[in-house]
Amino acid sequence: MGVAVNALFRRLAVPPVAVFATMATCAVCLAALFAAGEGGMPGVAQPDALVYHRYALSMREGAFYAFNPGDAATTGCTSHVWLWLSAVAALPFGSFRAVVLAQTLFGAVLFAATVGLGWTLARRVAPQGAVLGAALIALSGQTAFTAFSQVDMALYVPAALGFACAAAFASRRWMPILAAALPWVRPEGALLPVLLAIVFLAPGAGKSALRKPAALSAIVAVASLLLVFAFNRLVTGRWQFDSIAGAKATDGLPLPGTVETMVSGLLSTWETGLLGISTGGLFLLLPPVVGVLGAMAFVVRRDHDVERRRLAWWLGLAALATMALGAAGGYSSQASYRLIAWTIPVLLVFFAGCVGGICAAYPNVPRLFVAAPLILWQIATVAYYGLRLHEGSVQVESRIAFVREATEALPPGARVGMKGATGFVVAANGLAATNIVSYTSADFDLDGCTSCALEVLKREPGTRFDAWLLYEPDSAMLIAARTSGDTIAVQRPDFGPANAFTLFHTDWTMLDAGLEPVGASALRALRDRTLAERLDVGYPPDERRLNYRIDQAEPDVRIQPFGMSGHVEGIEMLETGRTVTGTERFEVPVDPKKPLVVVVRAAVTAPVQVYEGRGGWSGSIDMPFESAVVSISIDGNPAGAISLSRNGTDHFTEKAFTIPVQMLTSTPARFEVSGNHHSLAWWFYQ
Repeated sequence: MGVAVNALFRRLAVPPVAVFATMATCAVCLAALFAAGEGGMPGVAQPDALVYHRYALSMREGAFYAFNPGDAATTGCTSHVWLWLSAVAALPFGSFRAVVLAQTLFGAVLFAATVGLGWTLARRVAPQGAVLGAALIALSGQTAFTAFSQVDMALYVPAALGFACAAAFASRRWMPILAAALPWVRPEGALLPVLLAIVFLAPGAGKSALRKPAALSAIVAVASLLLVFAFNRLVTGRWQFDSIAGAKATDGLPLPGTVETMVSGLLSTWETGLLGISTGGLFLLLPPVVGVLGAMAFVVRRDHDVERRRLAWWLGLAALATMALGAAGGYSSQASYRLIAWTIPVLLVFFAGCVGGICAAYPNVPRLFVAAPLILWQIATVAYYGLRLHEGSVQVESRIAFVREATEALPPGARVGMKGATGFVVAANGLAATNIVSYTSADFDLDGCTSCALEVLKREPGTRFDAWLLYEPDSAMLIAARTSGDTIAVQRPDFGPANAFTLFHTDWTMLDAGLEPVGASALRALRDRTLAERLDVGYPPDERRLNYRIDQAEPDVRIQPFGMSGHVEGIEMLETGRTVTGTERFEVPVDPKKPLVVVVRAAVTAPVQVYEGRGGWSGSIDMPFESAVVSISIDGNPAGAISLSRNGTDHFTEKAFTIPVQMLTSTPARFEVSGNHHSLAWWFYQ
């Protein structure tokens, strides 16, 4: 028996300690998931996985890339390959639980593949610590957490390591193949081949067997990434992934703020993940301090193998770039660290190589004495992340059970509105879901502006839904609070009200007020006039059609769009608006032969969020412009000024003015409105 086991290990070419550690880690993760599931099936640890499950089940029904059968196609998932694999898993049984089971077992295979690829990489990049490197990866709780999370990074980690192995051994066959595949697994996969080419083709890099395959791989990766965007365009009409658009932490920031946010997030990643400075469990991400210094020492050590040293620099540079992308995406504080997950095995290989170098330099020091702290640390990560898998599954499964029971009160064919956690509709008795932050709903192409969803729901009644399903904190946001009807059910889980759900009917009456001008003076000016064009500020189709833009007086100032309720002559309404401290510009198609009557609705004060540099976005700040006077020009010619001051106790004001036909020299007429004001809506009559 022992001979057969040894022969098996030799065939696998993986150290026995890594095989047994992999089996033990998988057992912990599987136990954590199965214990939290229902009906003898594993649980789901991350809500994002449910989005893939829902797409997969819809695709099984013939709805190609549609989150709900019958909806327009969207790319609410950031990995085409993982979605296709999820759809294949759904084919045999068409059951949500069957997909969960298939992806859980697939996760075990992917984790084992990660360990094997880590061992292969270590043999080339850190041969003195290859066995230890494989063992550390096999005992990496965070890496296992990613593999069993049922999201795309489970596949991306071994795919990225596979390319690293192909590059390490200068495989001319596998390098371009994997370079072509990586962007389809995750779009940032193109980064690895491009950085490899930069390192090995840089001036002074000298001759290398990797120069030509690295250059070819970079070209193939970029071409593949362009094909991914072209595929998105073909499927949805949009180049970008819907799951990414508007979801970045740096969206809307000036250049200094973007750089500052990325650097701050990157430092946060190093502090919590690598230096161990954390109030939570993030310090278990990697061995702290000593491990960091060891990794750095390994990268810059005096190695006689020039090729190996370049590979180490490439891997270190790629890890740093990946962490920077994670920081830009706003993931630097997430415990799972999904976006940097592939770097964890690489850094563990570095640590192991450093230990091997120390033992080689000081042969009298017992290897186990140096390696033991790292091994014990990794064992602790298995326990910690195994517990996180279980706790996450308990929470997700509790919410799934609530959604299933609560939505039974809704009629068949009802649609549920959500702000996040849209994947939970997979348990909602076949109901459809609308996500007002656009990831899975094509009607809400808002570029990250949640407040703008108000205008979409106002202007497009077909986008409205029958019930809200929201986390309790989100149920207090303006659009939900002012459109909520009677409460259907409220979840009160043991793990805290912040994670609870509220399901309540919708009442859209409030949205139908103020669709047109309502002020008496404005209505008098519109007699015998026909509406020619309108601009609801914050409504994306209007803003795109009229080329709407704002030039703030201070270029580095960024102010978020706002939503608020207000009155015009006693009539209450809901509006989305934008704050202007400089000039707002738009272009209006007109008939140059007729005078133009313009009605503007503005807010005299508004609750806004302002970007404050190092402090990030402020909370809601009341910004009054109660005596605002704005100047207007048409096609660069002054057209007068109007006062947008408060009328009585109204929060909003409406003013009408006429542009004489002599000023309408061409179409479209280019409007420039200068002066501090909160712009809500414009109507144009002829």
